[in-house]
Amino acid sequence: MNKKENLFNEKISVCIALGMHYDHLMRSGVTNGDEQARTLSAKLHALEAEIYKMDLEQQKDQPKKCPNCENQIENNVKFCNACGFNIETFNNKVSDLCTCCSAKNSTDANYCMICGTKK
Repeated sequence: MNKKENLFNEKISVCIALGMHYDHLMRSGVTNGDEQARTLSAKLHALEAEIYKMDLEQQKDQPKKCPNCENQIENNVKFCNACGFNIETFNNKVSDLCTCCSAKNSTDANYCMICGTKK
């Protein structure tokens, strides 16, 4: 397992722990965040930032590909020259990041397609 996969797995564990903790707080009638919730939230944000930085570095080194046909395309093109796919529309629709796992989701989705977190 590489470092990014380890970070992603740790992030999932933190999301689960945070969710379980908030579930307990809600069931107990306590609605204010406490120290454990703040600590888990800070850990989650730190993991997300590190994963995001790694993604940016990885994207710099790799050529851009059409999301429809995987053909290599130039930056800032509006349509794929191999299949005609509308890259600009796709990039505008798939722009919401999940607050739990940072997956890209459609702007009209109600739940994350990777982890199921409600928007």
